Amino acid sequence: MIIKNEIKMRVPLFLALLISSVGSVFAQADMTTSGDWVTTANWTSGNIGDNVTETVTINNNINPTVNNGTNLTVGTTTLTNNNTLTVNSGGTLNVGDVGHANSLITTNNNTTINVAGTLIVWGDLQVNNNVIWNITGTVIIKGSVIMANNADLNVTGGGTLQVGGSFTGGNNTTITVPSGTISISGAISVGNGSTLSGCTGCVQAGGGCTGPSGFCTNGALPITLISFEGKATGSTVTLDWSTASELNFDKFVIERSASATSFTEIGSVPGHGNSNQLNEYSFEDDMPSTGANYYRLRSVDFDGKFENSKIIKVEFNASADKIRLYPNPVTDGTFSVRTSFARQEGDKVMIYNNVGMLVGETEVGAKEINIGKIFTTGLYTLFYASGSQKYAVRFVVK
Repeated sequence: MIIKNEIKMRVPLFLALLISSVGSVFAQADMTTSGDWVTTANWTSGNIGDNVTETVTINNNINPTVNNGTNLTVGTTTLTNNNTLTVNSGGTLNVGDVGHANSLITTNNNTTINVAGTLIVWGDLQVNNNVIWNITGTVIIKGSVIMANNADLNVTGGGTLQVGGSFTGGNNTTITVPSGTISISGAISVGNGSTLSGCTGCVQAGGGCTGPSGFCTNGALPITLISFEGKATGSTVTLDWSTASELNFDKFVIERSASATSFTEIGSVPGHGNSNQLNEYSFEDDMPSTGANYYRLRSVDFDGKFENSKIIKVEFNASADKIRLYPNPVTDGTFSVRTSFARQEGDKVMIYNNVGMLVGETEVGAKEINIGKIFTTGLYTLFYASGSQKYAVRFVVK
């Protein structure tokens, strides 16, 4: 009995040690020989970097290739020094996935990345020294690009480096785009001594640019949005914004949403075409919804290319004491509107749904307004326009 008990205790301990040993080996994958990514002989102990939970290191002077037909998902990856990573047409490399969006790719000294296939980084791109992107395929950085002091980024090949987050750089950041595009959803922020050079409109930032004046007003940026804000003013919402530079710029399209997800165009303002000076803009939304209103600007170039600004939120509180709607909720297809002021000929009622779309409009006649069955259940905003005054109240249809 004693011997059996000892065996039962030792077997789990042995297995635990074995599992721990295997886990420690496969938590790290090191590529030590140039060539096909999926060739076992190119990796330490034959452990190919092909698991999203692994940390992958490409050793100095090693050049990995993801060939046609190869579809890989790996974890955080570091290109150390003097590396060339190639993703051929028909090949796909994911650094991270939807469940590992913090996975990033780090480049150190003298990195070249050639992408004719697809490369998706679910986290950030960290550039510690200099990197050349030769893009003819698809490159998506779902996170941000973070460049250290004195770091250098070059995009060529005619393709686009798509950045879902922001672009930040330390002092003396250098960005060169001779034949390609950097499309940044967020803002650019770089330190002193930073320079930007490249083709016309080849760097696009949805959230504006902060940095040396020579950087942010460079012709590579089609527009530099430096502010965008809004405030409720009486019966309207006033939006104000400004640009530091514009290049081949056509117009701003103003969009509004009640949910910050689905936007509707509510107007447009022409741009200045080409300008290297401060330009200020303003727009009044005379039909805001009661409560939260979300706004964004769509910047449109003469060639039709566009980018969206950051989203801002403005709270609008209508003069509910001036207008009453009952019953609320509406249950039988009819409701009445009462006002604390005398109605005038030509007064109008306009009804918008929860995404800001006009779904009903009528001149005020009888005290009771029949909305019939044109509305589905949901939340709506009624605007009452009388002369130069506008009032609003929300109601629910059940």
